[in-house]
Amino acid sequence: MHETIPVTDAATTQTIWAIGIMLLATSLFNIGMALQKHGVSQLPPLEQQRVWASIKQLLGNRHWLAGYVAGFVGITLNMLALGLADISIIQPFLGFG
Repeated sequence: MHETIPVTDAATTQTIWAIGIMLLATSLFNIGMALQKHGVSQLPPLEQQRVWASIKQLLGNRHWLAGYVAGFVGITLNMLALGLADISIIQPFLGFG
């Protein structure tokens, strides 16, 4: 009996990579939001009249800054995944997490 070996074409492999990248992107984006929330909870109340002082406090908070970086990397990976596969395949994974 002859066994057939499934052949994966380049488009399928690219789509699988895109899904994996998008899952990583979603995880980083969600972790980033949680870190930012934790960082803000450690700060005194933000005041509208002291915008620059508030921005300085945020940028000086390690948790908030790490969350911002994680979110930025997540969004960047999202764009990479969208370049590898159709939006109809990739974008639903943004809801995971």
